[in-house]
Amino acid sequence: MRMIKSRKGLSNAVVALILIIATMIIALVTVGYVFGLFGALAGMPIVKVVGTPYMIGDAPLYTGWVGWVGHLWEPRFPNTTQDYVVVLTLQSTGRVDIVGASITGTPLSVNSSEIMNAHLKPGNNTVVIVFPANNYQLSNDSTYTIMITLSDGQTILSATEYEGAKLPKMSLYYMQIHIRINHFNYYYRNPPYRYYSIIPIVNYEHSSKIIGGGILGTSLIGDIIPPTNIIYGYGAATFVNIFFKGQDNLKPYQQYTVVLILDNEEVLLVNATYLPY
Repeated sequence: MRMIKSRKGLSNAVVALILIIATMIIALVTVGYVFGLFGALAGMPIVKVVGTPYMIGDAPLYTGWVGWVGHLWEPRFPNTTQDYVVVLTLQSTGRVDIVGASITGTPLSVNSSEIMNAHLKPGNNTVVIVFPANNYQLSNDSTYTIMITLSDGQTILSATEYEGAKLPKMSLYYMQIHIRINHFNYYYRNPPYRYYSIIPIVNYEHSSKIIGGGILGTSLIGDIIPPTNIIYGYGAATFVNIFFKGQDNLKPYQQYTVVLILDNEEVLLVNATYLPY
């Protein structure tokens, strides 16, 4: 009888131990999913939004002048929102591509051709997503969820406030904008730069500083050399020298969109044609 009682007591102890181990496993699984640990163990990079993203209504800069007001030519400013532009920083532990993005609850979605810097690298990556408005109206000061789809199947969600239209009170000086191949490795033969563009901007609103940029639909990121303040004033053009580095090859005579990020949460979109000379 004592032997039977001893076995029964041992059985209860084993059952209790199993329950404790099972509880610990469940807790570890829960923590792993919450913090993305299983993605890291499986070799998938961990990607998250850092900082505060923003979204504005925007439109590409116009080229040229129309009308005559007093003694000044009156520039053509955009008068309607053509694009919704999202600017955010994604922190990644490895290399992975953004293959698409959408604004949940709306018909607005894009693929990587409308994304600047879609090829994420380890560290912080400034990403710009341009959603064509297609006459769809977002509500000012409302928060929307941006869903970003990665090439490894992950989805990143970012709650982003729509700040309303920030149509630029700027125009391009009268000339066609081109992107050219960087034959001479600008800035004392610094090899990272492959392409360059000179963009003349006339500013009618307030002084702004360009803090970043790139070419939409590519991994080409732009450096402003030297860092450029866009001066304010009628008739005064600021010639922005932007030099692009990255691995993508541009297609000759194809039109691209150059993105210029300003320090006051504004974005300038400039259409440019790549000329391979």
